[in-house]
Amino acid sequence: MSTPYDQQIDELMAKYRRQRDEMARVQRELKDITVTVTEPKRVVSITVGRQGEVISLSFPTQRYRKMAPAELASALQDTITQARSKVMEKIAETMSPLLPKGLSLSTLIDGRTLPEDPPTPEEYFRSMEP
Repeated sequence: MSTPYDQQIDELMAKYRRQRDEMARVQRELKDITVTVTEPKRVVSITVGRQGEVISLSFPTQRYRKMAPAELASALQDTITQARSKVMEKIAETMSPLLPKGLSLSTLIDGRTLPEDPPTPEEYFRSMEP
């Protein structure tokens, strides 16, 4: 025998499954995120993974041989910083469908203030619908 709540339970379960499937898709995408940045003068090219770890480092030209150590170090640091920033942008973009409207991953990571007027539960769950 069916109760008045059966339809609501079925709808909630369907919503849960959609959200779970979306989360699984995002997790697969996050697992494979890498970013490669090449320094403007093509001194160095660096690939970082989703956690900002340096995966590969190469020197596309021989220009690094003529650089002072401090200049080369600066080029390496700047390129790594830029690659890490770009990987965070890519992660934020990938995660954005899972976050409620008005909330961004960069806001959470940077510790900036959350919205003064958070969404109502209805608005929150509506924003999570596909």
